Amino acid sequence: MSKFLHAALSCAVLVCLGSVPANAADPAQKTSGWKVSRTADGKPDLQGNWTNATITPLERPAKYTNRALTDAEAASLEHEEAQLNAAGDAPTDPKLGIKDLPVNCGKGFSGVDCGYNSFWVDAGTKVVVIDGEKRSSLITEPANGKVPPLTPDRQKAMGELMRTMRSNFDGPEARPLGERCLLSFGSSSGPPMLPSLYNNNYQIIQSPETVTILVEMVHDARIVRIGGQHLPQNIRKWMGDSIGHWEGDTLVVETTNFNG
Repeated sequence: MSKFLHAALSCAVLVCLGSVPANAADPAQKTSGWKVSRTADGKPDLQGNWTNATITPLERPAKYTNRALTDAEAASLEHEEAQLNAAGDAPTDPKLGIKDLPVNCGKGFSGVDCGYNSFWVDAGTKVVVIDGEKRSSLITEPANGKVPPLTPDRQKAMGELMRTMRSNFDGPEARPLGERCLLSFGSSSGPPMLPSLYNNNYQIIQSPETVTILVEMVHDARIVRIGGQHLPQNIRKWMGDSIGHWEGDTLVVETTNFNG
């Protein structure tokens, strides 16, 4: 099955909390009579193959201010994406040379990088819909749909990290974790578990004691211990330490002990 995974996108500051809606307040359920399947111990069965690929951006574009998309706006965005994918899938004239490549072929690629076309990516074709609302951003809080500004200390640390990435090739330890295939690119493995350019698939495996989310990108496995206790503060995992509990049919996950 292929479903949208909105798990960790409901966190206000995109740092520590995420919930996987099992029966989600989907109006379609009320009309279709569909009921959530359950495991042997009576919990919502989250198992299966999921995707969070979407054309909805993480942050809300300024033109939408503090609102969701209208039906017409969502349809227009999805139509534009379909046209872009169709153009990317079209055969290239073998007579064209490298100088004939488009200046901008979409998704941030231009010039010679246009060879990285629609065949190679899987960024989604639809906007995210939550409770019937067509989202203009994945961020739900704060209301402006923007990532809160970094503190001065964090801005300085990020600046130093970027300078290192551009200049330090003395050994693997100086390279980013995604480049070394130690952790997924972007924030695929989370938290928050965000969509990226490709490999936006997840497999969920569930038992009474754990919910494991296997990430397609670099094959990270995020393990949520149900009813567990957090590890000591000095034990910091790549994806943090996640414990969960059930509130009705919603799995609430709390993650701490992040690795800088």
